[in-house]
Amino acid sequence: MTQLNIKKMLATVLVAFSCVGCKQVEEIVKVEEVVEVNPYTLQLALEDVARMVDEDRFDELPLDRSIRKTNVKEAFLQQGGKSGTQAVVEEEMEKGRLFGVLEYETMYSFMEMNEDFKITSMEFSKLPQYVNVEEDDEFVEESYLLGRSPKVQCVVTYPKNVEDAEIFVLVGDGMNFDANGKDGQLKDVAHRLADVGYASIRMEGRLHRDPLVVGRSENYDFDRMFLQDFACMVHKVDDLDVNTSKIHYFGIGEGANLAFANVCNHFEMNGVTVLLDPYDTNDALLVNKWMNGFSDETYAKVVEELEKEERVDTIDGYPMLYFEQVERMSMDRYYKRMVNPILLVQRNTKEVTSIKRLNGVNVTRLPYVDEELFEETFVSEFKQWMDGKDILKLRKKKTKKKK
Repeated sequence: MTQLNIKKMLATVLVAFSCVGCKQVEEIVKVEEVVEVNPYTLQLALEDVARMVDEDRFDELPLDRSIRKTNVKEAFLQQGGKSGTQAVVEEEMEKGRLFGVLEYETMYSFMEMNEDFKITSMEFSKLPQYVNVEEDDEFVEESYLLGRSPKVQCVVTYPKNVEDAEIFVLVGDGMNFDANGKDGQLKDVAHRLADVGYASIRMEGRLHRDPLVVGRSENYDFDRMFLQDFACMVHKVDDLDVNTSKIHYFGIGEGANLAFANVCNHFEMNGVTVLLDPYDTNDALLVNKWMNGFSDETYAKVVEELEKEERVDTIDGYPMLYFEQVERMSMDRYYKRMVNPILLVQRNTKEVTSIKRLNGVNVTRLPYVDEELFEETFVSEFKQWMDGKDILKLRKKKTKKKK
């Protein structure tokens, strides 16, 4: 726990030497000093703020002169805040700066304090509802909360009547959706996997749960926005009633492109890697441009800066560190390290153009035309591939029989 205004941490030790006859004598003199410690900590300061908000004592908040008390209360109420609701408090430090999160049932606050524990900024935002878990004859689901405050939701789907099921880690197309994914695609995949006997785990995006993370991007980076939560999800598998010796990956769209970095950086994921409709490029920066709506000019600036040894601190409000981290997720950095069997599924295209290097002996490229997400044909061929069958040969046999 952080403690400030400490004058001295160690007592002074004086070593003196003297000579008695022919012998050297070492004399140690200990000098005791009073150490003054300020017992007030960041955690205690945040708890006091939470208590004042809870008790509608906004006029007592330790605000810096730049913040008006009435503005804080108005923002709190506008985001659905209510007095009498106890907050979950979490502290953190970043590069010598003091931050805190107050999380309520329906909203949360992110604040920064100076070394005197005065609030220099305080933002509020509503918290979206968590998705409901489901159950039917084929599967049952559980919900968990993981990561930093505000915690993201993680949903685990178990197939019924399957003991010690192998599990897929699912990542969807984008980081700004709930745990069911864009248009419910993650939920659909999870339920289809359960139909053929596989468990799965999926999570909502940090940008969905914590929209204020973008506003403080000078302190938060891609690691905070995605990678830390992803690591929490993968490590959660150890606590589940599944076969942890077989952890697979299933990525859709952007998640498919990030699969290489995620799988290679987590040795626990030693099973297969399924890539559904990856973006047709090896360049993670280009994927990020499409996903976040960056302009061509911004993308060009980023590429130009990455080629320099001395770089600017920010581009369009995003820290350069963010783009450096995204660039390290590019697929071409991981081709040589990928050893897991790969199923590359492309819809409405007969061959991949930009990802031509993804064609090793462990890759099965499976094109579909006008096939909806995980329809019956896909499910059947997917199960055959998981069972070790050569689905491309089986396709050719079916084609000959039809002729």
